[in-house]
Amino acid sequence: MPVKTFDFDQRASGSTYLKSLETWSYQFPDSSSWLWVIHGIRLTFSNGEAFSAGYTDDKPMKKLSLNGDERIRELAIYSDQELDVVNSIYIYARDGPDGQINAGGETGGTKQATNLGDRTLLGFQGRHIPGESLHELKPIFRGA
Repeated sequence: MPVKTFDFDQRASGSTYLKSLETWSYQFPDSSSWLWVIHGIRLTFSNGEAFSAGYTDDKPMKKLSLNGDERIRELAIYSDQELDVVNSIYIYARDGPDGQINAGGETGGTKQATNLGDRTLLGFQGRHIPGESLHELKPIFRGA
């Protein structure tokens, strides 16, 4: 029997903005190699509200911090529909260690097409098993 996954759609609204994205990665064996996947995420908004999807019990492995008027320069998410996993996420907002995030693995998956809209990242939507795993992740941009 397949495990039940849950859809989510978490985005900033009004004057609230996405303040940070934290990620958890996990490596598991895939037929001939070890495959890195994004195991969980936590979104924190400027009003203090937070949302977690997938596994987020330990200390996060990567964190991206955003300012209210910040624009995303680059974003790439790779996923493998056959394995039903999110392989990696790369977001570049600005120079410096807290202005970019590169989480997950270097291999696996197909790059998702992404419309950056006006380059203001509002949040994410996707599919997950609460406390366990992340299965789909799509960014939400203003104007997209």
